[in-house]
Amino acid sequence: MFCTACGTALPEGTRFCARCGAAVAEIPNAPLAPVKDPPRYAGFWRRAAASVVDGFVLWMPTMVSFMGILFYSGTLLHHGPPRPQDFRATLVAYGAIWVIQWLYFAGMHSSRWQATLGKQALGIKVTTMSGERISFLRASGRFLGNLVEVFTFGIGLIMAAFTRRRQALHDMVARTIVTNITTTPADVRRGLASPPVSKALMAVVLVVPTFFILGTLAAIAVPAYSDYKVRSQVTAELGRVAEYKARVEARVRSGELLGGLDNEGIDLPEKIDGRFVSSIEVQDGMVRVWFGEKDTTHPSLQGQVLTYTPAFHKDGGFRWLCGYAPPPPDFTVIDREYCEYTTILRRFLPGECR
Repeated sequence: MFCTACGTALPEGTRFCARCGAAVAEIPNAPLAPVKDPPRYAGFWRRAAASVVDGFVLWMPTMVSFMGILFYSGTLLHHGPPRPQDFRATLVAYGAIWVIQWLYFAGMHSSRWQATLGKQALGIKVTTMSGERISFLRASGRFLGNLVEVFTFGIGLIMAAFTRRRQALHDMVARTIVTNITTTPADVRRGLASPPVSKALMAVVLVVPTFFILGTLAAIAVPAYSDYKVRSQVTAELGRVAEYKARVEARVRSGELLGGLDNEGIDLPEKIDGRFVSSIEVQDGMVRVWFGEKDTTHPSLQGQVLTYTPAFHKDGGFRWLCGYAPPPPDFTVIDREYCEYTTILRRFLPGECR
């Protein structure tokens, strides 16, 4: 213990200081009073943690509603092709999830607690700009404001870390603020402190959008480049088909029927030694290009076929239809099911074959 007058160290139980003679006051060993959470706007991390808690709270009722509607409609038990009632039931199920979330957030934010269960657990609440309790209508508008943030790729939510009142975009739409739970309207009128922006949040703000943008570009570029490679292999061999089509057309114009017209009839071989194509087959006047099982051929093309189908105009015109291409007006194809003879996916074909 120490003398409260001169600061001299004294043994326990001493009543008077040996140096200055002052009486030694006994200081009771009482616990420190808790420090009240000062009035301030809610920080980003507290709001994020509250959202996680609310997600767990809503998971069970939303999943029960979603699965219950699909089960009641028979969609979960149906294993065949999709039916119109399956589509309607799915829309109703997603609508039920949206209604549950709307009633939860709007109802809790406009209640006397002014907070969802997640916000209550983190000690924060939603108020008007003057610190008052918000109405159900304003709470509904705040919930709908979340839909706007979908189009900002999360930037509207991150705004809560940097704006002066720590408002996210949906707060600005509904003119609301989020404060700690002990804040009163008088505190809001006097002015609230803004929590400091942490370095971790700065890192998240810088890194996450960067990875998101790079990931989005990669998700677009990688499949596009792969499709481009496959498409280039298809177009690289189409020049070989020109002679086959020309001879078929010549035979037709000379009066021969398409039925039974094959490679022998046009005097051109079926098997070829192409880089990607293994054979060009003429069958009943249709020209079918088969891509071989070669190492140079892309796996998406190996064993696949592209078919050229003749189409005739009522005035005697002749035209070839490539792959899935629809016939021009007043043209008739020799086989209405001609699209089924092409097995290459549409996205791998040039525009004139789709």
